[in-house]
Formats: sequence, structure tokens, C-alpha cells
Amino acid sequence: MAEFTDEELSALRRALASGTLVVRTGDHEVRYGSFEDLRARIAYVEGRIASSVGAQAVAGRAAFRRS
Repeated sequence: MAEFTDEELSALRRALASGTLVVRTGDHEVRYGSFEDLRARIAYVEGRIASSVGAQAVAGRAAFRRS
């Protein structure tokens, strides 16, 4: 599976912020069908980058008790 870079993620975020559905990285260009598609791609790339460095979201509830 291809690894993603921070540069690719930045390009996706710039496209979303500028209101365009076209993302260019180097000689590669992708046109997304909707902003929801672009947001989904950003979430996917963020997750892949996070998992490649070992960071994972943790959710839970902590409980403390006094002895």
C-alpha cells in the first residue's frame, strides 16, 4: 500500500480551504466529485499517516477510587 506524505495531506487541505475539488501534487492531479469525497479522503490520509507512525486515537473512560 502506498504511504502518504504530509505534503499530500497539505495539498488536500489547501484544496478544501480554497473551495476547489482539484488536488495537484507534483505531476499528479485528482478531481474529486464532491467536497464530501474530498473530506473523506483527508480523513483517510490522516488515518494512514497516524497509523504509520504508531499514533492511534484512544477513547475510553477513566475511573479513580480512593483507598
